[in-house]
Amino acid sequence: MGVYVVSYDLMNNETPKDYRRVIGAIKELGDAKEFQRSVWLLKTTKSTTEIRDYLKTYIDSDDSLFVGNVVSYASSNLPKDISDTMFSDWSKPVS
Repeated sequence: MGVYVVSYDLMNNETPKDYRRVIGAIKELGDAKEFQRSVWLLKTTKSTTEIRDYLKTYIDSDDSLFVGNVVSYASSNLPKDISDTMFSDWSKPVS
């Protein structure tokens, strides 16, 4: 199981319905928490490629998408529920 950063930017006249579709798709992949606007942490057994390929089916060809594997992290003011959920099996953040 890994923790991934998923970020997206929907372009050209996107509606709240479009955002809800993408958010729903992210949540279908595993334990997902939005910690900044359109930036999510996702805990899942899927690979970066599997996540990207799945989410591409929910966005338009001109929308951007980034999926990255979190191998270490440093944060400031990350909500406690997010750090507890996403990084519970890690000893502590890298400083």
